[in-house]
Amino acid sequence: MSMEKVALIGSGAVGGVYAKYLHLTYGDKFYVVANKSRRERLEKQGLRVNGIVFKPRLISSEEETKMDLIIFAVKNYDLEQAIADVKNLVKDGTIMLPLLNGITASDRIREAYPTARTLLGLSMGIDALRTEDGIVNTDDGVVQLGYEDNTVISGEVAEVDEYLRNAGICSKVFPDMKRMLWRKWMLNVGVNQASAVAEAKFKYFGQNKELLTLFRSAMLEVLAIAEACKVNLTMEDVDQIEEVIVNFTPEGKTSMLQDIEAKRRTEIDYFAGTVIEYGKKTGVPTPVNDTLYLALKAKEDIYLKES
Repeated sequence: MSMEKVALIGSGAVGGVYAKYLHLTYGDKFYVVANKSRRERLEKQGLRVNGIVFKPRLISSEEETKMDLIIFAVKNYDLEQAIADVKNLVKDGTIMLPLLNGITASDRIREAYPTARTLLGLSMGIDALRTEDGIVNTDDGVVQLGYEDNTVISGEVAEVDEYLRNAGICSKVFPDMKRMLWRKWMLNVGVNQASAVAEAKFKYFGQNKELLTLFRSAMLEVLAIAEACKVNLTMEDVDQIEEVIVNFTPEGKTSMLQDIEAKRRTEIDYFAGTVIEYGKKTGVPTPVNDTLYLALKAKEDIYLKES
């Protein structure tokens, strides 16, 4: 395997879980990007996942150690800063793997680093919760990755897949990764926003018909946009996503609900905000996401000003 140096930026709930596996497998060949106060905190306290504390090798944005692979696990609103923070770590041909929600991350990274090899990627089905005692993780989920078209799998895609699998991370390459990215986005637009506005754990999606209707209605607007953009999503995808959510970890919470409860900034601009933007481009009406955007943006703005 030619990947000698790999960095991860963003060690929150999702990034922290994967950092654990990569650190335990690859040791000092795996780095976590951290600057200033975050670096000091990680040097002192390390990362805690399910009660286990580990201290991965840290690297700052000032250091010039070129990476073979950089994994992005930040929130969408932190991506521009993350792109800047890895500048000294990127060489021609560095593989970039974003695991962000939404459908815009790969394009943003590709624009910043045109000589890097930027994949599409996402983390599906992971159940990880940030608490005062660290990250609580009950399901690792699966990393989905590849270029838009993987009917013939490229060498670098196969290499990243092997790298993750070797560390015990479930990884899968799909022939049509653009479809999978949009499918995950459709799920997020439905479940994250409905859960956040109703402040509902996963168990309530199977118990409350109003919540389920809101969740489904938000997804149907994404489905209509996908059809206009010739992305291969179908009503079967909507039904399958609904079945998964209704049967997901009952006491689990979406990332957006966790953000609301912790009074942190949310990714609303990359969920309903992107739906509204694409709706205008394609002429698809988006009244459900229009309303969700207003409700959640107002809620976020109020608690951020009060905190």
